[in-house]
Amino acid sequence: MEKKIKIVKILEPNISNNLVKKEYFDFELKDEDEVVHEHVLNCIIEYQNADKLIFKDSVFENVVFKNIEFSRADFENIVFENCDLSNINFNGSIFHRVLFDNCKLMGSDFSESSFQNVSILNSNGEYTNFKFSQLKKVKLESMNLRYSDFQESKLKDMIFRQSDIRSSQFSGVCLKEIDFTDCDIEGIGVRICDIKGAIVSSKQAVTLAKMLGIVIKDSI
Repeated sequence: MEKKIKIVKILEPNISNNLVKKEYFDFELKDEDEVVHEHVLNCIIEYQNADKLIFKDSVFENVVFKNIEFSRADFENIVFENCDLSNINFNGSIFHRVLFDNCKLMGSDFSESSFQNVSILNSNGEYTNFKFSQLKKVKLESMNLRYSDFQESKLKDMIFRQSDIRSSQFSGVCLKEIDFTDCDIEGIGVRICDIKGAIVSSKQAVTLAKMLGIVIKDSI
């Protein structure tokens, strides 16, 4: 009997039509401040350090984030489009119905965060840190994820599609039912118990076997 392919539906951000457009961001955020119903575009947000911020129903377009510490923030119904979020600190944050499209996420810290209904598309996520995070209904598509770190994360209904995951770390992550077949996974850090039940191509299986020290020998 052919096994049915599980279809994962990821909810998109539900953005209202009455956003306040701003081409500047010239105020200092304080702990537990809220950013709601805003369309921030074509500007630089820098030198912000605040805890437990709330972002809702907003769009950030062509925005550069520099020297930012937004730990334990709450993001709901948010779009980041053509943004540079490199090296930003999102440690311990919550992301629900969030889209990152064509963004720079190099070295960004999402460790110990919670993701649900999140899509990260066409983005550069080299050296991104997802350690100890929970990712449910998350799609990573057409991404550069080289040297990223997913150690000890919990993945459920996770989609990797057409992405470069070379040399990333998945130690301590259950990869059962995760489909890597159209991704480049050469050199990923993984243990035999982690990779059990993962979906890979025959070529990837040979590569993984060599990495895990398994000797493949055909009988004569």
